[in-house]
Amino acid sequence: MSEFLTEVLREIDDFIETESSYSVFDLPVQIPKIDNGSVTPIWTTHDEEHGVVFIVKIESVTKDKEYIQIFYGDSGVIISRSEPKKHFKDLMFKSTERWSEI
Repeated sequence: MSEFLTEVLREIDDFIETESSYSVFDLPVQIPKIDNGSVTPIWTTHDEEHGVVFIVKIESVTKDKEYIQIFYGDSGVIISRSEPKKHFKDLMFKSTERWSEI
């Protein structure tokens, strides 16, 4: 796991713990060395059981890629995330609405 991925996951975990509402499109927010990689939302869905879900690609400058799900609550608060996966399709589930590519 790249250092950039570790920092992004730590930031998201902090947002979950503090019940912060940051847009998935603004991530990463607090990582000072933004040139170390990128966080890109690639898929989204809304599911009755899971709420709003985004799949994001986290890519370091060394081109290491991992994918995670980010789950949002009603007020735009990040409520949880998945563990990183190498393939985004491993994070897709049968949703009450279709997955939309961003």
